[in-house]
Amino acid sequence: MPLRWENQPLGNLYLTEKQGEAEFSPEDESLLVLLADQAALTIHNANLHQRAEAERQRLQSLVDTSPMAVVLIDAATQQVVIANREASRILNTPFQQGVSFREFFSKSKVLRPDGSEFVPEDRPTARALLRGERVLAEEMRIQTSDGSSILALANSTPIHGPDGAITGAITVIQDMTPLEELERMRHEFLGMVSHELRTPLTAIKGSAAMVLGSRRLLSAEELGELFVIIDEQADRLRDLVDNLLDITRIEAGTLSVTPAPTDFDAVLRDVLGTFGRTTPGYEVRVSGTAGLPKVNADARRLGQVLMNC
Repeated sequence: MPLRWENQPLGNLYLTEKQGEAEFSPEDESLLVLLADQAALTIHNANLHQRAEAERQRLQSLVDTSPMAVVLIDAATQQVVIANREASRILNTPFQQGVSFREFFSKSKVLRPDGSEFVPEDRPTARALLRGERVLAEEMRIQTSDGSSILALANSTPIHGPDGAITGAITVIQDMTPLEELERMRHEFLGMVSHELRTPLTAIKGSAAMVLGSRRLLSAEELGELFVIIDEQADRLRDLVDNLLDITRIEAGTLSVTPAPTDFDAVLRDVLGTFGRTTPGYEVRVSGTAGLPKVNADARRLGQVLMNC
């Protein structure tokens, strides 16, 4: 008896002997047809389950490569079908098959930008799954049981079946902590640059004001000292501006480096001299540089590195 499902051959069922050596009867044939139908249904369902599991595994492997957290929930069971490694990391919860979405998200506290807490029904995933809302770029702060706090953006979208009913929901969470840290570093950098630029400008302005506003005629020696200060601080200001331009060149990938045989000890002495003139009152001691062989380096870039240490 062939085993078929919707004209698709699945195999054959063979009967080769009968107890008592009696011939097969029409009743035996009817029973065989019924048995074949049930066997075909069982094989078909097993194949569907196997294909579904294989598809789930492929989808799991795909979302595991995503840099953002991805959580897929089934509406009928309200269970998490797929959650990638990033989701487990952000929520500090290991993913297990059969876990409900409420339990999966329950171990973390979700706060709005103003510090108020999301109630479970108002979280993006619940709104998409239970209300059919599409939530885009919901800013939140996730606090986990281990005390960590993560700034995140969440997107949740309901999944509809052919009849329009909600069959599931997918939530994507992006960890914004690196961008938050980058913004903090940018603010610190701007504050540092403002301070560094103000120092030579103050010296230049003060020296120029002394030359222009002195009520007595300054001597040639005094004028020379003031103009030396102006010249040195102008050079320092130029170097600061060059450093800022170099940062732009580094980000654009166009920073030029010209290596050549360089006397490291000479570069270091020049840097120490500049440091001593621009920051009086501080003493820097260096040992163990005398007699070093020349190195293949860009002397100007090497000096920049040492000045920025």
